[in-house]
Amino acid sequence: MGRWRSIGAATATLLVASGVAQKTPVEPPRPPLPDPAALSCQAAILIDEASGQVLFEKRADERMFPASTTKILTALLLIEHCRLDETVTAPEDIEKVGEASLHLKPGERLALDHLLAGIMLRSGNDASAAGATHAAGSVEKFAEMMNERARRLGCTGSQFKNPHGLHDPEHYTTARDLALIAREAMRYPEFREIVRSRKAVIDREPGQTDKLIVSRNKYLADDPTADGIKTGFTRPAGMCFVGSASRNGFRLISVVMKSDAWRSDTQDLIDWGFKTFSPTRLVSAGEPLAQTIKLANGEEITPVPVRSFRAMVTAGETPEPEIAIIPSAGLRLPIAPGQQVGHIEVKHADRVEKIPVVSRFAVGATPQKQARMPFALGAVAFLAFWAGLRSRRNRFFERTLGGRR
Repeated sequence: MGRWRSIGAATATLLVASGVAQKTPVEPPRPPLPDPAALSCQAAILIDEASGQVLFEKRADERMFPASTTKILTALLLIEHCRLDETVTAPEDIEKVGEASLHLKPGERLALDHLLAGIMLRSGNDASAAGATHAAGSVEKFAEMMNERARRLGCTGSQFKNPHGLHDPEHYTTARDLALIAREAMRYPEFREIVRSRKAVIDREPGQTDKLIVSRNKYLADDPTADGIKTGFTRPAGMCFVGSASRNGFRLISVVMKSDAWRSDTQDLIDWGFKTFSPTRLVSAGEPLAQTIKLANGEEITPVPVRSFRAMVTAGETPEPEIAIIPSAGLRLPIAPGQQVGHIEVKHADRVEKIPVVSRFAVGATPQKQARMPFALGAVAFLAFWAGLRSRRNRFFERTLGGRR
Protein backbone atom coordinates (compact mmCIF):
# COMPACT_ATOMS: atom_id res chain seq x y z
CA MET A 1 0.00 0.00 0.00
CA GLY A 2 3.01 2.17 0.15
CA ARG A 3 2.83 4.75 2.91
CA TRP A 4 2.46 3.27 6.38
CA ARG A 5 5.46 3.63 8.67
CA SER A 6 6.86 0.38 10.00
CA ILE A 7 7.26 -0.26 13.70
CA GLY A 8 10.39 -2.00 14.92
CA ALA A 9 11.01 -3.62 11.55
CA ALA A 10 14.45 -4.37 10.19
CA THR A 11 13.27 -3.90 6.64
CA ALA A 12 11.23 -1.18 4.97
CA THR A 13 7.85 -2.83 5.54
CA LEU A 14 4.64 -0.94 6.01
CA LEU A 15 3.21 -3.09 8.78
CA VAL A 16 4.43 -5.29 11.56
CA ALA A 17 3.01 -8.65 10.48
CA SER A 18 2.35 -11.44 12.93
CA GLY A 19 4.62 -14.24 11.82
CA VAL A 20 3.12 -14.63 8.37
CA ALA A 21 6.28 -16.23 6.98
CA GLN A 22 6.22 -18.96 9.60
CA LYS A 23 4.66 -22.24 8.52
CA THR A 24 5.25 -24.39 11.61
CA PRO A 25 2.00 -25.72 13.09
CA VAL A 26 1.14 -25.03 16.71
CA GLU A 27 2.52 -27.79 18.95
CA PRO A 28 1.23 -29.97 20.35
CA PRO A 29 -1.73 -30.36 18.00
CA ARG A 30 -5.12 -30.56 19.63
CA PRO A 31 -7.17 -33.75 19.29
CA PRO A 32 -9.88 -33.90 16.62
CA LEU A 33 -13.20 -32.36 17.52
CA PRO A 34 -15.52 -35.19 18.56
CA ASP A 35 -18.65 -33.27 17.57
CA PRO A 36 -19.92 -29.71 17.12
CA ALA A 37 -20.85 -29.56 20.80
CA ALA A 38 -17.12 -29.41 21.58
CA LEU A 39 -17.20 -25.74 20.54
CA SER A 40 -18.64 -23.07 22.81
CA CYS A 41 -19.95 -20.98 19.91
CA GLN A 42 -23.51 -21.05 18.65
CA ALA A 43 -22.49 -21.27 14.97
CA ALA A 44 -19.25 -22.10 13.17
CA ILE A 45 -17.70 -23.15 9.89
CA LEU A 46 -14.24 -24.11 8.61
CA ILE A 47 -13.34 -23.95 4.92
CA ASP A 48 -10.36 -24.46 2.65
CA GLU A 49 -9.53 -21.03 1.28
CA ALA A 50 -8.32 -22.18 -2.14
CA SER A 51 -11.31 -24.33 -3.06
CA GLY A 52 -14.04 -23.16 -0.70
CA GLN A 53 -14.62 -26.75 0.42
CA VAL A 54 -16.44 -26.96 3.75
CA LEU A 55 -14.50 -29.06 6.26
CA PHE A 56 -16.68 -28.50 9.34
CA GLU A 57 -19.90 -26.73 10.14
CA LYS A 58 -22.19 -26.08 13.07
CA ARG A 59 -25.47 -24.25 12.43
CA ALA A 60 -23.67 -22.55 9.57
CA ASP A 61 -26.89 -21.30 7.96
CA GLU A 62 -28.49 -19.90 11.11
CA ARG A 63 -29.05 -16.14 11.00
CA MET A 64 -26.74 -14.36 13.40
CA PHE A 65 -25.70 -10.80 14.17
CA PRO A 66 -22.18 -10.25 12.79
CA ALA A 67 -21.11 -7.21 14.83
CA SER A 68 -17.79 -5.85 13.51
CA THR A 69 -17.04 -8.84 11.30
CA THR A 70 -19.27 -6.79 8.98
CA LYS A 71 -16.17 -4.70 8.28
CA ILE A 72 -14.66 -7.51 6.18
CA LEU A 73 -17.25 -6.77 3.49
CA THR A 74 -16.77 -3.02 3.98
CA ALA A 75 -13.02 -3.30 3.39
CA LEU A 76 -13.56 -5.60 0.40
CA LEU A 77 -15.79 -3.04 -1.30
CA LEU A 78 -13.45 -0.14 -0.57
CA ILE A 79 -10.53 -2.05 -2.09
CA GLU A 80 -12.59 -3.00 -5.14
CA HIS A 81 -14.12 0.43 -5.79
CA CYS A 82 -11.43 2.90 -4.70
CA ARG A 83 -7.72 3.53 -5.08
CA LEU A 84 -5.68 3.08 -1.95
CA ASP A 85 -4.06 6.50 -2.42
CA GLU A 86 -7.39 8.32 -2.55
CA THR A 87 -8.07 10.88 0.16
CA VAL A 88 -11.19 10.32 2.26
CA THR A 89 -12.80 13.31 3.92
CA ALA A 90 -14.82 12.60 7.06
CA PRO A 91 -18.43 13.80 6.65
CA GLU A 92 -19.87 16.55 8.83
CA ASP A 93 -21.94 14.11 10.90
CA ILE A 94 -19.04 11.71 11.57
CA GLU A 95 -19.07 12.34 15.34
CA LYS A 96 -22.62 10.98 15.53
CA VAL A 97 -21.44 7.45 14.69
CA GLY A 98 -21.77 5.30 17.79
CA GLU A 99 -18.81 3.75 19.59
CA ALA A 100 -16.34 5.51 17.29
CA SER A 101 -12.75 4.54 18.02
CA LEU A 102 -10.67 6.37 15.40
CA HIS A 103 -12.05 9.70 16.70
CA LEU A 104 -12.35 11.32 13.29
CA LYS A 105 -13.26 14.99 13.18
CA PRO A 106 -15.66 16.51 10.60
CA GLY A 107 -13.70 17.38 7.51
CA GLU A 108 -10.62 15.42 8.59
CA ARG A 109 -8.74 13.98 5.61
CA LEU A 110 -7.14 10.55 5.62
CA ALA A 111 -5.62 8.36 2.93
CA LEU A 112 -7.80 5.35 2.16
CA ASP A 113 -5.09 2.79 2.95
CA HIS A 114 -4.64 4.38 6.38
CA LEU A 115 -8.41 4.46 6.86
CA LEU A 116 -8.50 0.71 6.12
CA ALA A 117 -6.04 0.13 8.95
CA GLY A 118 -8.39 2.00 11.24
CA ILE A 119 -11.30 -0.12 10.03
CA MET A 120 -9.71 -3.58 10.20
CA LEU A 121 -7.21 -3.26 13.07
CA ARG A 122 -8.88 -0.88 15.51
CA SER A 123 -12.38 -1.65 14.22
CA GLY A 124 -13.26 2.01 13.81
CA ASN A 125 -16.99 2.50 13.29
CA ASP A 126 -16.39 6.11 12.30
CA ALA A 127 -13.70 5.02 9.83
CA SER A 128 -16.19 2.57 8.29
CA ALA A 129 -18.85 5.26 7.95
CA ALA A 130 -16.36 7.68 6.39
CA GLY A 131 -15.22 5.06 3.87
CA ALA A 132 -18.81 4.14 3.01
CA THR A 133 -19.78 7.76 2.42
CA HIS A 134 -16.68 8.29 0.28
CA ALA A 135 -17.38 5.24 -1.90
CA ALA A 136 -21.15 5.50 -2.28
CA GLY A 137 -22.22 8.99 -1.22
CA SER A 138 -24.04 7.77 1.90
CA VAL A 139 -24.12 4.91 4.36
CA GLU A 140 -27.50 3.83 2.98
CA LYS A 141 -26.21 3.60 -0.60
CA PHE A 142 -23.16 1.72 0.59
CA ALA A 143 -25.39 -0.81 2.35
CA GLU A 144 -27.06 -1.45 -1.01
CA MET A 145 -23.62 -2.12 -2.49
CA MET A 146 -22.90 -4.53 0.37
CA ASN A 147 -26.05 -6.53 -0.23
CA GLU A 148 -25.48 -6.68 -3.98
CA ARG A 149 -21.88 -7.86 -3.52
CA ALA A 150 -22.95 -10.47 -0.99
CA ARG A 151 -25.55 -11.82 -3.40
CA ARG A 152 -22.97 -12.11 -6.18
CA LEU A 153 -20.75 -14.10 -3.82
CA GLY A 154 -23.56 -16.59 -3.25
CA CYS A 155 -24.60 -15.37 0.19
CA THR A 156 -28.21 -16.40 0.82
CA GLY A 157 -28.74 -15.63 4.50
CA SER A 158 -27.46 -12.08 4.83
CA GLN A 159 -28.84 -8.56 4.95
CA PHE A 160 -26.59 -5.60 5.70
CA LYS A 161 -27.85 -2.23 6.89
CA ASN A 162 -24.59 -0.47 7.77
CA PRO A 163 -20.83 -0.71 7.12
CA HIS A 164 -19.68 -1.20 10.73
CA GLY A 165 -21.91 -3.76 12.41
CA LEU A 166 -23.50 -1.66 15.13
CA HIS A 167 -26.60 -3.54 16.18
CA ASP A 168 -29.65 -3.37 13.95
CA PRO A 169 -32.26 -6.16 14.13
CA GLU A 170 -32.36 -6.17 10.32
CA HIS A 171 -28.59 -6.49 9.98
CA TYR A 172 -27.65 -10.16 9.97
CA THR A 173 -25.63 -12.88 8.25
CA THR A 174 -24.59 -16.52 8.67
CA ALA A 175 -21.32 -18.29 9.38
CA ARG A 176 -21.37 -19.69 5.84
CA ASP A 177 -21.90 -16.27 4.27
CA LEU A 178 -19.14 -14.71 6.36
CA ALA A 179 -16.76 -17.43 5.19
CA LEU A 180 -17.66 -16.68 1.56
CA ILE A 181 -17.05 -12.96 2.08
CA ALA A 182 -13.76 -13.53 3.90
CA ARG A 183 -12.54 -15.94 1.24
CA GLU A 184 -13.15 -13.31 -1.45
CA ALA A 185 -11.46 -10.56 0.57
CA MET A 186 -8.37 -12.72 1.14
CA ARG A 187 -7.84 -12.81 -2.63
CA TYR A 188 -6.54 -9.25 -2.40
CA PRO A 189 -2.91 -8.77 -1.25
CA GLU A 190 -3.79 -5.35 0.20
CA PHE A 191 -6.42 -6.93 2.44
CA ARG A 192 -4.14 -9.78 3.51
CA GLU A 193 -1.39 -7.31 4.39
CA ILE A 194 -3.69 -5.39 6.71
CA VAL A 195 -5.37 -8.27 8.55
CA ARG A 196 -2.17 -10.18 9.30
CA SER A 197 -0.66 -7.11 10.99
CA ARG A 198 -0.64 -6.40 14.69
CA LYS A 199 0.23 -2.70 14.52
CA ALA A 200 0.47 0.20 12.11
CA VAL A 201 1.27 3.90 12.31
CA ILE A 202 -0.97 6.07 10.13
CA ASP A 203 -0.55 9.65 8.96
CA ARG A 204 -3.14 12.13 10.20
CA GLU A 205 -3.62 15.84 9.89
CA PRO A 206 -1.64 18.20 12.16
CA GLY A 207 -3.05 18.22 15.66
CA GLN A 208 -4.22 14.61 15.53
CA THR A 209 -1.83 12.62 17.69
CA ASP A 210 -3.76 9.31 17.67
CA LYS A 211 -1.64 7.55 15.07
CA LEU A 212 -0.72 4.15 16.52
CA ILE A 213 -3.22 1.52 15.42
CA VAL A 214 -3.16 -1.79 17.35
CA SER A 215 -5.09 -4.81 16.14
CA ARG A 216 -7.83 -6.21 18.36
CA ASN A 217 -7.19 -9.66 16.90
CA LYS A 218 -5.46 -11.48 19.78
CA TYR A 219 -5.52 -14.74 17.82
CA LEU A 220 -2.51 -13.38 15.90
CA ALA A 221 -0.50 -13.82 19.11
CA ASP A 222 -1.96 -17.27 19.87
CA ASP A 223 -0.88 -18.99 16.67
CA PRO A 224 2.34 -18.22 14.77
CA THR A 225 0.66 -19.34 11.54
CA ALA A 226 -2.35 -17.02 11.98
CA ASP A 227 -2.80 -14.37 9.29
CA GLY A 228 -6.19 -12.77 10.00
CA ILE A 229 -8.93 -11.74 10.02
CA LYS A 230 -11.49 -9.82 12.16
CA THR A 231 -13.10 -9.73 15.59
CA GLY A 232 -16.61 -8.52 16.39
CA PHE A 233 -18.67 -7.92 19.50
CA THR A 234 -21.99 -6.44 20.52
CA ARG A 235 -24.19 -7.66 23.33
CA PRO A 236 -26.82 -9.14 20.98
CA ALA A 237 -24.16 -10.71 18.73
CA GLY A 238 -21.84 -11.96 21.45
CA MET A 239 -18.23 -12.54 20.50
CA CYS A 240 -17.66 -13.31 16.81
CA PHE A 241 -14.44 -13.99 14.98
CA VAL A 242 -13.37 -14.79 11.43
CA GLY A 243 -9.93 -16.38 11.54
CA SER A 244 -7.29 -17.49 9.07
CA ALA A 245 -4.08 -19.49 9.25
CA SER A 246 -1.62 -20.78 6.65
CA ARG A 247 0.46 -23.94 7.03
CA ASN A 248 2.15 -26.32 4.65
CA GLY A 249 1.27 -24.19 1.65
CA PHE A 250 -2.46 -23.83 2.16
CA ARG A 251 -4.84 -21.64 4.17
CA LEU A 252 -7.93 -22.41 6.23
CA ILE A 253 -10.62 -19.85 7.13
CA SER A 254 -12.73 -20.26 10.26
CA VAL A 255 -15.83 -18.49 11.55
CA VAL A 256 -17.19 -18.68 15.10
CA MET A 257 -20.29 -16.70 16.12
CA LYS A 258 -21.70 -15.96 19.57
CA SER A 259 -18.78 -17.71 21.20
CA ASP A 260 -18.01 -17.93 24.91
CA ALA A 261 -14.35 -18.72 24.12
CA TRP A 262 -13.62 -17.41 20.64
CA ARG A 263 -9.86 -17.87 20.80
CA SER A 264 -9.91 -21.51 21.89
CA ASP A 265 -12.86 -22.27 19.56
CA THR A 266 -10.84 -20.86 16.67
CA GLN A 267 -7.65 -22.65 17.68
CA ASP A 268 -9.49 -25.96 18.04
CA LEU A 269 -11.03 -25.60 14.58
CA ILE A 270 -7.82 -24.53 12.87
CA ASP A 271 -5.64 -27.19 14.51
CA TRP A 272 -8.20 -29.90 13.81
CA GLY A 273 -8.47 -28.83 10.18
CA PHE A 274 -4.73 -28.92 9.50
CA LYS A 275 -4.29 -32.21 11.37
CA THR A 276 -7.22 -33.93 9.64
CA PHE A 277 -7.06 -32.72 6.04
CA SER A 278 -4.51 -32.26 3.30
CA PRO A 279 -4.92 -30.93 -0.27
CA THR A 280 -4.95 -33.54 -3.03
CA ARG A 281 -5.17 -32.93 -6.76
CA LEU A 282 -7.94 -35.07 -8.23
CA VAL A 283 -7.83 -33.66 -11.78
CA SER A 284 -4.68 -32.17 -13.31
CA ALA A 285 -4.60 -29.50 -16.00
CA GLY A 286 -3.11 -30.87 -19.22
CA GLU A 287 -3.34 -34.51 -18.14
CA PRO A 288 -5.57 -36.59 -20.46
CA LEU A 289 -8.59 -38.28 -18.92
CA ALA A 290 -9.09 -42.04 -19.11
CA GLN A 291 -12.64 -41.52 -20.40
CA THR A 292 -13.12 -40.53 -24.03
CA ILE A 293 -15.84 -38.79 -26.01
CA LYS A 294 -17.25 -41.27 -28.53
CA LEU A 295 -18.76 -39.91 -31.72
CA ALA A 296 -21.47 -41.52 -33.81
CA ASN A 297 -19.03 -42.62 -36.54
CA GLY A 298 -16.88 -44.50 -34.03
CA GLU A 299 -14.17 -41.85 -33.69
CA GLU A 300 -12.98 -41.10 -30.14
CA ILE A 301 -11.76 -37.83 -28.67
CA THR A 302 -9.32 -37.83 -25.76
CA PRO A 303 -10.36 -34.91 -23.50
CA VAL A 304 -7.80 -32.86 -21.59
CA PRO A 305 -8.85 -30.57 -18.68
CA VAL A 306 -7.72 -26.96 -18.97
CA ARG A 307 -7.42 -26.48 -15.20
CA SER A 308 -6.88 -28.61 -12.13
CA PHE A 309 -9.33 -29.66 -9.41
CA ARG A 310 -8.01 -29.84 -5.86
CA ALA A 311 -9.86 -31.22 -2.88
CA MET A 312 -9.16 -31.57 0.83
CA VAL A 313 -9.06 -35.23 1.87
CA THR A 314 -8.63 -36.91 5.22
CA ALA A 315 -5.57 -38.96 6.10
CA GLY A 316 -5.78 -42.43 4.59
CA GLU A 317 -8.65 -41.53 2.27
CA THR A 318 -8.43 -42.71 -1.32
CA PRO A 319 -10.50 -40.13 -3.15
CA GLU A 320 -12.57 -41.28 -6.09
CA PRO A 321 -14.26 -38.24 -7.59
CA GLU A 322 -17.27 -38.65 -9.82
CA ILE A 323 -16.39 -37.33 -13.28
CA ALA A 324 -19.04 -36.83 -15.94
CA ILE A 325 -18.07 -35.71 -19.46
CA ILE A 326 -20.52 -33.41 -21.24
CA PRO A 327 -19.61 -32.97 -24.94
CA SER A 328 -20.22 -29.65 -26.66
CA ALA A 329 -23.50 -29.43 -28.55
CA GLY A 330 -23.16 -29.88 -32.30
CA LEU A 331 -19.64 -31.29 -32.11
CA ARG A 332 -18.44 -31.95 -35.67
CA LEU A 333 -15.38 -33.38 -37.36
CA PRO A 334 -12.67 -32.52 -38.00
CA ILE A 335 -11.45 -31.70 -34.48
CA ALA A 336 -8.20 -29.77 -34.09
CA PRO A 337 -5.75 -30.34 -31.24
CA GLY A 338 -6.56 -27.96 -28.40
CA GLN A 339 -10.13 -27.36 -29.61
CA GLN A 340 -12.70 -27.22 -26.80
CA VAL A 341 -14.91 -30.29 -27.03
CA GLY A 342 -17.04 -29.89 -23.91
CA HIS A 343 -16.59 -29.85 -20.17
CA ILE A 344 -16.42 -32.23 -17.25
CA GLU A 345 -18.35 -32.08 -14.00
CA VAL A 346 -16.21 -33.23 -11.10
CA LYS A 347 -18.03 -34.08 -7.88
CA HIS A 348 -16.30 -34.59 -4.55
CA ALA A 349 -17.77 -34.12 -1.07
CA ASP A 350 -20.02 -31.04 -1.23
CA ARG A 351 -18.49 -29.59 -4.39
CA VAL A 352 -19.31 -29.85 -8.08
CA GLU A 353 -16.80 -28.16 -10.38
CA LYS A 354 -17.23 -27.58 -14.11
CA ILE A 355 -13.96 -27.64 -16.06
CA PRO A 356 -13.64 -27.12 -19.85
CA VAL A 357 -11.87 -29.89 -21.77
CA VAL A 358 -10.03 -29.73 -25.09
CA SER A 359 -9.04 -32.43 -27.57
CA ARG A 360 -5.59 -33.93 -27.18
CA PHE A 361 -5.21 -34.93 -30.85
CA ALA A 362 -6.55 -34.03 -34.28
CA VAL A 363 -9.55 -36.23 -35.02
CA GLY A 364 -11.31 -36.85 -38.33
CA ALA A 365 -8.90 -35.09 -40.74
CA THR A 366 -9.56 -36.30 -44.33
CA PRO A 367 -6.81 -38.25 -46.21
CA GLN A 368 -6.63 -35.50 -48.81
CA LYS A 369 -5.98 -32.88 -46.14
CA GLN A 370 -3.49 -35.14 -44.44
CA ALA A 371 -1.67 -35.70 -47.79
CA ARG A 372 -1.53 -31.99 -48.52
CA MET A 373 -0.14 -31.08 -45.11
CA PRO A 374 3.52 -32.15 -45.84
CA PHE A 375 3.48 -30.32 -49.20
CA ALA A 376 2.09 -27.19 -47.56
CA LEU A 377 4.70 -27.30 -44.82
CA GLY A 378 7.44 -27.83 -47.45
CA ALA A 379 6.20 -24.87 -49.49
CA VAL A 380 6.20 -22.66 -46.40
CA ALA A 381 9.74 -23.76 -45.51
CA PHE A 382 10.99 -23.09 -49.11
CA LEU A 383 9.45 -19.62 -49.18
CA ALA A 384 10.98 -18.80 -45.80
CA PHE A 385 14.40 -19.98 -47.08
CA TRP A 386 14.12 -17.92 -50.30
CA ALA A 387 13.06 -14.81 -48.35
CA GLY A 388 16.05 -15.21 -46.04
CA LEU A 389 18.41 -15.71 -49.00
CA ARG A 390 17.15 -12.53 -50.70
CA SER A 391 17.51 -10.60 -47.44
CA ARG A 392 21.13 -11.71 -46.98
CA ARG A 393 21.87 -10.91 -50.68
CA ASN A 394 20.46 -7.42 -50.30
CA ARG A 395 22.47 -6.76 -47.14
CA PHE A 396 25.65 -7.93 -49.00
CA PHE A 397 25.12 -5.43 -51.83
CA GLU A 398 24.37 -2.64 -49.36
CA ARG A 399 27.59 -3.27 -47.45
CA THR A 400 29.85 -3.66 -50.53
CA LEU A 401 28.32 -1.34 -53.10
CA GLY A 402 26.51 1.20 -50.93
CA GLY A 403 23.19 -0.14 -52.09
CA ARG A 404 24.05 0.06 -55.88
CA ARG A 405 23.40 -3.06 -57.98
